[in-house]
Amino acid sequence: IRAIIEVSVVFFGWLLGGTAGLGTIIFALGIGPAVAVGIYFVNKNFK
Repeated sequence: IRAIIEVSVVFFGWLLGGTAGLGTIIFALGIGPAVAVGIYFVNKNFK
């Protein structure tokens, strides 16, 4: 669901006149999984 929200934000930003290049799309799709992996490792190492 997080990826849907992120892609929706990029889409609506584009509709409002912003630019959405390849880097923007990769970031929008990749930030959610990257944060999830980071949270996993923090929880694993500090419990």
